[in-house]
Amino acid sequence: YRRLNIQTVSPNAWGIARIGELLTYNHLDNVFEVGSGDVRLVRADVPALLDGATVREISALGEVQIVSVSHDNETFIPTQGTVLAAGDIIYAAEVQADARHHRLGGIMQVIIVGGGKTGAHLASRLTDDGIAVTVIEQRAEVVERVRQICPNASVIEGSGSDPEVLERAGVRIADAVAAVTGLDETNLVTSMLAKMECAVPRVVARVNNPANAWMFTAVNGVDVGVNQA
Repeated sequence: YRRLNIQTVSPNAWGIARIGELLTYNHLDNVFEVGSGDVRLVRADVPALLDGATVREISALGEVQIVSVSHDNETFIPTQGTVLAAGDIIYAAEVQADARHHRLGGIMQVIIVGGGKTGAHLASRLTDDGIAVTVIEQRAEVVERVRQICPNASVIEGSGSDPEVLERAGVRIADAVAAVTGLDETNLVTSMLAKMECAVPRVVARVNNPANAWMFTAVNGVDVGVNQA
């Protein structure tokens, strides 16, 4: 590819960028509010990294109900399986009480479970954007490396599949959790605890083995699974 002057993106780099976009996606512009402001209609442009995402995935990210999509100057009512393209415009109804991760002010709180290459680079990317990040990693030597790579992130030694460790990391006030260890079992358990026990609004999980992708669904606490294989 280099000889042909074709640029490529490694699956790991693409995965980190996509997870970062999924965690922080909040490109919502207020259109108008209904009643006392409890419900609002919001407009959002689909970014390049979410090209190919479905309406179901975007709805999970924003806890909103997408009511229309504009594509190539055509506006239509989508289904949950409608595939979106970069540059599409979506309109969605959002209940204000459920919108804590669309904050107009304040700092977003993200917990990353797994301090390996993916987790460390993701933490660095998010802290550079001013997001408060806590990394959970159980390997002592990796903990020290993450602290050096991401001095602005909090790092806790322990397992993300341990409820007590998640509590120490502040999971009950987190806006999002990213389970990005190298073990699908750990990522699934972490996702279920974060979503089902602690009601974290946004949970994104890394899929290591494509054969396990079918398990990374809302039923198991995963809003969106990102396959890096």
